Amino acid sequence: MNSVRKKTDTAGFNLLSIGTVFTPLKWAHFAITEFDLFTKWMNGATIFDPTMGEGHLLEALITFGLQKGVNLKELPVDNLYGVEMNTSCFETCVRKMKSTYGIRLSPHKFVNGDIVFGNPPWQNFVDLPDNYKEELKPKFFTYDLIGNSQDLLLGGSRIDIAALVIQKVMQQNLKKGGEAIFFMPLSLLLNDGANQHFRTYKVNSTPYYIDKIYDFNNADIFSGIATRYGGRK
Repeated sequence: MNSVRKKTDTAGFNLLSIGTVFTPLKWAHFAITEFDLFTKWMNGATIFDPTMGEGHLLEALITFGLQKGVNLKELPVDNLYGVEMNTSCFETCVRKMKSTYGIRLSPHKFVNGDIVFGNPPWQNFVDLPDNYKEELKPKFFTYDLIGNSQDLLLGGSRIDIAALVIQKVMQQNLKKGGEAIFFMPLSLLLNDGANQHFRTYKVNSTPYYIDKIYDFNNADIFSGIATRYGGRK
């Protein structure tokens, strides 16, 4: 485990406006059931949300357990970890966990988790604020998503930043042999062009594979979102 400081908002733009799509508890519970996350968590697995927002996915594990009749004191909340760069969202999560469940979140952030459970931001690189683009550009090289700088000036500018989050997590935040479950735009898997490097399913020398894909089709999971979306394991 490493200690990671809570990131503050970047000056000049509102981080909350960058691709933020909160996951309803109902659909978080769907994923928990589908992938048996609660059982794995109760049996000792650590679960990490790399883009936790207001903590909906982590909270879902708690409410799932309470609905099953498990006492709050019996839930392994010390095995829940998350990172969020938006200060307002982070503080909302901290207050909610304390006031609703009496849980004080650990000041440490988890680096390598058995299970990653997340919903990364949904926005194209081209639509980001200019100063944030400059901050992120080198990371697209680092995490094996573009071949050269021209890619981000041409078709690659449409690459979704969810791809960057997933690549980073796969290489740095998931234990070998672990599993990752994401809600994500299906364009990462289906559309030609911008996301072709993502579909090599490797990050430099670190390979991974897709076990299942869920197409939610016309289900109204994320209200007001027109993008076709699904789940991936």
